[in-house]
Amino acid sequence: MKLISPTLIFLLLTCVAAAGAAEVLEGEVEAVELTAVEGPAVASSSLKSNRINAKMRQLAERLELIYQRHLDAGNQTRGCLRMQFELGDDGYVTECRIVENRLDDDDLAGRLLDNAATWYILPNRDADHPGGVSITYTFEFSYFKVTVPVAVEPLEAGTPLPPGRRIWWIHNDIEGLLPQINEIYNVYLLAAPGLEGEIKLAFTLHHDGRVTDAALVEDTIGATGLVDDIIAKVSGWRLSSLDDYGPEGDVRVIYTFSFNSAY
Repeated sequence: MKLISPTLIFLLLTCVAAAGAAEVLEGEVEAVELTAVEGPAVASSSLKSNRINAKMRQLAERLELIYQRHLDAGNQTRGCLRMQFELGDDGYVTECRIVENRLDDDDLAGRLLDNAATWYILPNRDADHPGGVSITYTFEFSYFKVTVPVAVEPLEAGTPLPPGRRIWWIHNDIEGLLPQINEIYNVYLLAAPGLEGEIKLAFTLHHDGRVTDAALVEDTIGATGLVDDIIAKVSGWRLSSLDDYGPEGDVRVIYTFSFNSAY
């Protein structure tokens, strides 16, 4: 008998092709290339290329959130963006500009630029080479299709889904909570090593992140105790809140959990 690890159960859940599953675009932003470092502090030990690359890979995650919202709104844009950053010796961006735009979407590029202009990158702590630098960096934007076991609809018919309540965002929230479901399943596997199947639940996700009214929609696993325990766990979840929405941000979510003891 093998117990399913959190990683494996995530793979199972994201590969579900049952009713209620949806195909969405998932964005990826890669910090591709440092093409230039210029200015008074170019020889600073604090601004070595490996340090800059590591920081840019971290900051690319901020761009990825903006890019994902763009994709999630129904756009399909990919390409690269080269930006030039002027840094003060304190590490903050004092000026940021686009020097090459291959995204073919000026609105997206503008939002990415606005975010990058607020960055804190690296301070210069090398007293022998004081001052700031100009950094030119390229980011690449791409996406791929993923199938997620989520369906979502507004509680009020005709109300558009808020960005934070579209399918990808709810799936991303739940992804971090799947180990809790895995722990419950492993307990039941000890008594029934061949236990497998699907549990589909529906619940209300409120604008403040609360989950209520969790209920069974479909069960092919045939383990009443497991179903009840999962419903109880889901009922206690707290997902991301929507600060700018009231009840119009409440949605109904259907999520399919799949279990396979062979892994």
